[in-house]
Amino acid sequence: MDTPTLVKEQIEGGRKLLAALDREGFPLDAALWWYAAEAEEWRFLLATPLVESQGPREVYQQIQAILQKLPPEERLPLASISVVSPNDERIRSLRRLLRTGPEVSSVRLSKSVVDNLFIEDAYVYRVS
Repeated sequence: MDTPTLVKEQIEGGRKLLAALDREGFPLDAALWWYAAEAEEWRFLLATPLVESQGPREVYQQIQAILQKLPPEERLPLASISVVSPNDERIRSLRRLLRTGPEVSSVRLSKSVVDNLFIEDAYVYRVS
């Protein structure tokens, strides 16, 4: 089955959310779109140490508060966002492959294998 297309609005929405998170001083180790093949959907993955220190529920609440500051037409749906630990297997593998530093990049990975992890499709803004 073909991977559903990651559309321009999703890419720009991810970029705008990342900029808003940076303005708020929200700590991020990684931000990327990840195609979850088992669910057949794109997920905006945010890797933050806050998942380990505060728990995912608190992190989602903080992200929701930041999303509310964006104009409605620029907001990603919270349901399309997944927060993970910086120790998540996907993040660890990506970190071995590339490091963007704190900048916002545009790196596309498709049908790649890193550390026995198959990446169907991903659009990476940041991995540090």
